[in-house]
Amino acid sequence: MIDFIGRFFKDGGFFMYPITLIFAFGIAVVVERFFVLFKKFNLDANKYFNFVEQKILNKELDDISKNSPDVPLSNICKFGIDVVKRCQMSEDPKACEVKLFKGERRASVVIEKTIEEIAALEFPKIERRLSFLPTVANLSTLLGLLGTLQGLIQAFSSLSNVDPSQKAQFLAQGISVAMNTTAYGLFVAVIILFMYTILNARAERLMEETEYYVLKFINLITMRY
Repeated sequence: MIDFIGRFFKDGGFFMYPITLIFAFGIAVVVERFFVLFKKFNLDANKYFNFVEQKILNKELDDISKNSPDVPLSNICKFGIDVVKRCQMSEDPKACEVKLFKGERRASVVIEKTIEEIAALEFPKIERRLSFLPTVANLSTLLGLLGTLQGLIQAFSSLSNVDPSQKAQFLAQGISVAMNTTAYGLFVAVIILFMYTILNARAERLMEETEYYVLKFINLITMRY
């Protein structure tokens, strides 16, 4: 098996190397995104929101910041709680509102808009670097085709100095070698696109879940303050 892989790689020519580099980059992105989406961002949103809701009802806002993981949903909630605490620390909430936000709007509206602003920064963390994977798949396929064209050009050009009885044999060998890069490029594209499908489905689910509980958090905050 090792000998076959070695000959397959060697016969593919120069374009096997850039395809391998792109493949390594794609795998690195896949591993990093799997860790982030399935491990780091693996938060029970319903349980966390119940925790936040209970702390807000009990007016224990400090506990929310102390016991929240580093994920988009909790970061948005912590930021919203910080805004509420800053207004509560002021003797005159309306004066605080004017000082911090330069407006005469109700505090609930200001809090809502401020939470939406931080949400716009946190949501992209879920889909970060996923767009690289389709690009990796496309590049590997295109490089494989370029390698095939290079192989075919070399195969046909070598026929000029070959005995006519051996031309068919040399042509068949050249074409089979040229196809190695296409096969390798398609193999890389299939693996990367399969991983992208899994990661993209997970990211979409996290986005929908986070958006839902952020809206619930905004409603909870604006009804209380």
